Amino acid sequence: MDDMSWALRRLGRAALVSTPLFILFIYASFQQKNESTSGGWAIVGFLSTLGMVFLLAKPAATVVATFIANQLTDYILSSGGKLAPPPPLYKTAEWLVEKGRYEEAVTEYERIIQYHPQELRAHLALLKIWRQYVPDVYNERAVFRRAKRCIKNKADRMTLEDQAPRRL
Repeated sequence: MDDMSWALRRLGRAALVSTPLFILFIYASFQQKNESTSGGWAIVGFLSTLGMVFLLAKPAATVVATFIANQLTDYILSSGGKLAPPPPLYKTAEWLVEKGRYEEAVTEYERIIQYHPQELRAHLALLKIWRQYVPDVYNERAVFRRAKRCIKNKADRMTLEDQAPRRL
């Protein structure tokens, strides 16, 4: 089960548990003869329902909020270039390489290249991963070819040519 379906199920459970509790407290507030205590019962019902939702749905809400934020970010950044893409952030990718988490580092570098295709540093880092840490000639060649297509600066192209895979 993916995170989104888990989150929606969790939110549904929170609603199923908290709604009858809220109705019970509202009913109790109407049964009170004293109007000053009936409002108190309504507040207790509302607060207990709110507490139940937070207890059951907080992890689910986090997943849903992350999903929505990612969708909005992708939409904004791909909306015809109206907004500038985020600056390339290398710290996360470099930290992942240091920790030996190469697949995640590749994903981070790919994200940088997605928004900044002319970033030589990201292309060179991917070449280094595929050459030194996870030897894969096919991926190394694919990264090199894509870098040659993306990089327009002559000095950067010369630097890239020095890093060409040996078996082309």
